[in-house]
Amino acid sequence: MEYVLGIDSGGTSFKIKATALDGTALGEYIGPTCSHYQLTVPYAEMQISQNINTCLALFGGKRNDCRFIVAGSTGHDCDEDDIIISDLYHGLSGFSCPIITMSDVELAHYTVIGGKGILLIVGTGSIVFGCNQKGEKARVGGWARSLMGDEGSGRYIDAWALHHVSRWFDGCRNDSILAPMIANHLGLRTRKDLMELSIEMSTPPWVSPGLGNLVNEAAQKQDRYAISIIRNAVIWNCKMIIDVIKLLNMGNDAQIDVGVWGSAIVKGKIHCSMLQEALAEYQPNVRFVMPSISATDGAVRYALKGLDDMH
Repeated sequence: MEYVLGIDSGGTSFKIKATALDGTALGEYIGPTCSHYQLTVPYAEMQISQNINTCLALFGGKRNDCRFIVAGSTGHDCDEDDIIISDLYHGLSGFSCPIITMSDVELAHYTVIGGKGILLIVGTGSIVFGCNQKGEKARVGGWARSLMGDEGSGRYIDAWALHHVSRWFDGCRNDSILAPMIANHLGLRTRKDLMELSIEMSTPPWVSPGLGNLVNEAAQKQDRYAISIIRNAVIWNCKMIIDVIKLLNMGNDAQIDVGVWGSAIVKGKIHCSMLQEALAEYQPNVRFVMPSISATDGAVRYALKGLDDMH
């Protein structure tokens, strides 16, 4: 049976979906990460192959029946990464079909807004990627945490939320709803508990507690500290979006599609609504777009379109 493969290769998992040429789903699989930054290149290649084999086994697929592959990958941040990731996929044996590799950011951009416009990603980190009608591309953010690359991100919100808890332990914010919510959620009973968490977050693998939902919940209850944290994150989100609009000379476009991606913004109702309001003020010609399909579905859609364009 002929089929296409759509792949979303992230830092924590490898998601793959196979569909028939009419779009009918044949098999989906979530396997371990294949990030070349976390694994050696030979091991990453082996893991990609194993993940693909597991997906194909779900419907008896054969490699030589594949007609198109689109793979979006994490760690696709420079020309050197482009070569490494492209080689990983083009080195797979048994496939003779076209294979397109791109960053997971570009895949999300295509998935949400079809490849033209601007995408804000607010997950653990933050990044804005844009492509104008001329096909020119620009990217802002996405730098390593040591280079302050998490402006307005989930990690940014976590840091300021925990700073707020430290002020609460100091006795300066006794009117807060947010601080006791976080303390109960994380089991922070003493100042020492908070210090130990801080040390844990400051050493590899730099795990962040993911407090965005709690901050949004407290903001919905009108906690002024939670509202302030989200408002400051939104200011950064807007700055990065406006920077990309300027870099791509899109300010005078009749309409600019701005999509969002990442749990910190998509699941954060207050964060999302505040961002929409701020963008409307900064850039009135923006059309705000929420995601409607997964990244693997976006990759499959890209593959089917690529196949159609070939004919």
